[in-house]
Amino acid sequence: MVIKSNNKNNSNYGSANSNSNDDDGEAGGDCSSQNHEVSFIRRVVIGTKPVAILAILGFAVATTGLLLMQSSLFVSDMLSNEVGSVTSTTGNPCDHNDELKFRDKDGGAVSVYIKARIGHDITKGQCFNDFYVSYPYNYIGIQAGRQGSSDVARSFFRVNHMGSNNVIATLSENDNSPAELNYWVSMTLLIQDYGTISHFVVAQGHVPQFLSGYNNYWFGAPRCRRLGHFLRCDTDEGHEVDLHGNGRDAIKVMHPW
Repeated sequence: MVIKSNNKNNSNYGSANSNSNDDDGEAGGDCSSQNHEVSFIRRVVIGTKPVAILAILGFAVATTGLLLMQSSLFVSDMLSNEVGSVTSTTGNPCDHNDELKFRDKDGGAVSVYIKARIGHDITKGQCFNDFYVSYPYNYIGIQAGRQGSSDVARSFFRVNHMGSNNVIATLSENDNSPAELNYWVSMTLLIQDYGTISHFVVAQGHVPQFLSGYNNYWFGAPRCRRLGHFLRCDTDEGHEVDLHGNGRDAIKVMHPW
């Protein structure tokens, strides 16, 4: 729109110049007539100057607004990357799709539903997209980067108000707590036929290379307690459910009885 406005002003100047050429080219005109025409041309030209000035001012204001908007978007992007966002500070998209499965005591699929997303944390500079449940509804999917840090391991307990007796791992069940984690996500989780666990937390860690070299998962909740190699959790419905690590990427769900 600014360019269009400037072109319009240029056409005004062109028409004035055209008139002056036509007038100057006429034969037989006296001095007073010529002076009158020159005075008229001057008035036209001078009269168009405020329009040109307004157009220049409008262009300057629009340019300043665009620069301010770009600066605002830049600051917004920086802030979003600090708290976890779709892309990392390096601009790399999330290319990992992790899945934590749920199984019954016989190895069959157990359906789960995320009733509410509560929060997450991830190593600084790593991307985070989302966590979800999708068909066949027996796993929690997480799209995030995989770089471990001790900061995420500390916030795993601090932010979610848990201790080492509230969590367990899918592998290395004898470990009390993870030294580093790639990320964690918290939610209100409904396990079909077993109940709802509030503030259920899932985190991804890593088993050392000399053991297996796989990524594993830590899981738990403030209302879960470790009993040997499994967790017993209180549900919102007033029942109990036992959660066992099952391989490196699955949780076995069982009734206590």
